[in-house]
Amino acid sequence: DLRTDAEIYGKPDVIMDGVKHIHNPILGSDKIGISKKGEKEDFDAFVAVLHKNGVESSRNYMIRTYKTLVELNFACKGYSNFLKELLNPVDGASLWHCSAGKDRAGFATILVLYLLDFDYKVIIEDYLATNLFYKKNIEKLVKKYGEEYLPILNSLFGVEEAYIDVLIETCNKLYGSFDNYIKNALNFSLEDKKRLKELYLI
Repeated sequence: DLRTDAEIYGKPDVIMDGVKHIHNPILGSDKIGISKKGEKEDFDAFVAVLHKNGVESSRNYMIRTYKTLVELNFACKGYSNFLKELLNPVDGASLWHCSAGKDRAGFATILVLYLLDFDYKVIIEDYLATNLFYKKNIEKLVKKYGEEYLPILNSLFGVEEAYIDVLIETCNKLYGSFDNYIKNALNFSLEDKKRLKELYLI
């Protein structure tokens, strides 16, 4: 569970027999932003402000969020813990999630696929598939707020290749490369990568 304490308090996971639940927040509650608080009034106000400021304001909000996933030491520690946890063999499957399943959990999935040596094009396609699965959710929100809100709702609840681009660019800027980010910021070695592949590739 990659969510904050506040998010979990609002919508706790169902604890199931035989399932190990691990709380591993990627961002602190102060970094999540008003859109993740789960309070209807706050969210309505947040959407209204973004709509007033235009679609670029919602895209910029998302881009800042993605930069934070790389820049913050707290986030790096969270992703490091996540990857190290995957090195522990389990009798069954490993599942990870955040609140929307596309940003914090999306980057986690990008990391896993990259470390398993998936083709970059496949990683992009997998990430962008979010837009297919979120289409109905966005349509419901459009009915609530109005058709004129569609551009900002697509930015907030959909994904764009530009969001991955900013992850890579921030890694390059701070660490020299994406590989260096994984090695130095996430403390995930080539031996760890080899072990991950042994566990998850048949």
